Amino acid sequence: MILPNLLFDVVVFGLMAVAVLLDALQPVTSGAATLLMLGFLVFLTSEDAAHLARRTGWGQESYASGIAVSIAGFVYFWWRNNSDTAATALHICLMLSALMVLIGIVAAFGAALKEKRARPVMGLVVTSITAVVLGAAGGQAILFWTSTATLPLKLAVLAAGFVVSLAASRVGRKPAAATAAATAATATSTGTAAHDAVAQVAAAHEAVAHDAAAPRVLMPAGGTTLDRALPLILLGALAAFVAR
Repeated sequence: MILPNLLFDVVVFGLMAVAVLLDALQPVTSGAATLLMLGFLVFLTSEDAAHLARRTGWGQESYASGIAVSIAGFVYFWWRNNSDTAATALHICLMLSALMVLIGIVAAFGAALKEKRARPVMGLVVTSITAVVLGAAGGQAILFWTSTATLPLKLAVLAAGFVVSLAASRVGRKPAAATAAATAATATSTGTAAHDAVAQVAAAHEAVAHDAAAPRVLMPAGGTTLDRALPLILLGALAAFVAR
């Protein structure tokens, strides 16, 4: 599903702010609202990262999201909430993720045998490393926003993540705009044959860009979920380390 940029920001950062406020006003939730919201963001970013990892030879969204969400949930369970309810939820998540991981490994090695080259295995390694990093960072971010830190500090870090994500999304759209401008200038100064060649190159570039940002569960109209959610996750993880 593709949402307009403003609506995507409202959904991501608005619901994140609501979750933080809810958990701060109702400690009995043990940070469950923040856990669900950040877990969803980890899911989105890991899907996007796995889709981009296909350029290295292989990538599977369910494989990456299973690893990332499981690690983030384990960090929350181990350091924040080891209740029976949290343990049950984590066990269910791990069982589902184990199936996705097994399917992903079989698919990657099957592709390597079929293609008779190691690129799919390389893609599997890249996807695995990316998923582990995103899961660990997401887990640390959950620890920060469910910690005893003051509510103004939590909201300040959330606002900083919003600002950084806006800047990242704008920077990500500049190369595409520059490519389009260069293509138009070249087409104007060349003949019909050259114009057709340039048009084909531009169409191929656009197809690659569209494939890299193809909609999965939820996507902004401009940029990717990595542009929007990753800065928030990394800032949360950084704040967790600094607060220790």
